Amino acid sequence: MENKKYIIYGKTSQSEWLPIDLLYPKLENFPVCYDNLLDAQIAKGKLKMLVKSKPEIGKKTPYRIEEI
Repeated sequence: MENKKYIIYGKTSQSEWLPIDLLYPKLENFPVCYDNLLDAQIAKGKLKMLVKSKPEIGKKTPYRIEEI
């Protein structure tokens, strides 16, 4: 059985999505890749709250989780 990994992406334009480590370089210690979907969903929620509470990190944008 293959190990699935999940990455959080942020939308930068109508058809462009970047991994959050490229979108928010100030978030040095925030993981981008997760071993299971639940962990990725929890991290996505934390990311939303973090960006909302600290605007200096960058602009809030839509996020999605993709399996790799």
